[in-house]
Amino acid sequence: MTNEPLILASASPRRRELLAEILGEGHFDVIPSTLDEPRCFGDLSPAFEAQSLALFKAADIAAQHPGRWVLGADTLVACRFPRHAVLGKPRDEAHAREMLHNLSRAPHEVITAMALIDPEGQSTVVADTTLVYMRAMSEADIDAYIATGEWQGKAGAYGIQGKADRYVERIEGSFSNVVGLCVKRTKLLMNKFGIISAKQEK
Repeated sequence: MTNEPLILASASPRRRELLAEILGEGHFDVIPSTLDEPRCFGDLSPAFEAQSLALFKAADIAAQHPGRWVLGADTLVACRFPRHAVLGKPRDEAHAREMLHNLSRAPHEVITAMALIDPEGQSTVVADTTLVYMRAMSEADIDAYIATGEWQGKAGAYGIQGKADRYVERIEGSFSNVVGLCVKRTKLLMNKFGIISAKQEK
């Protein structure tokens, strides 16, 4: 096993903070993938799409840094209103408004996938799903949230760890999964391959 630290293939500061809870600050490197993410998955499930994107990002960095452990992640939102759709990051403010309007009118799923590539290039991918119930947001609510700028760069146009928490009634599942990295699943994955001990997993 390599003695070099694991690489987090993500630019998300939230994922960095969550991974630091597992490995400790300074015990991993952050090297985000800069490739454009593909978004042509047809009728495949949201979980498969998230897993594919997480692996896509991890594989990009693993190819640049052979012999290293690499962790990639991707978060998607599965919307039920007005139709079933998979939401990534909003293109612009108008797109963010549309997402927030729809998400606040029916429960939605937040799927985060984690892809771990070992020093030999073998990959393991897992995903976790959290059900989120938001209260109906008025146009004034949406205006106020859009003004915070928190919607930018976030799947579904909101960050539950920020000011959007006031619009969330409850969740079923992992909170950290909605933030961007399921801590429990990631610990299980890292313990399986000896990156952390069973004691650290708890």
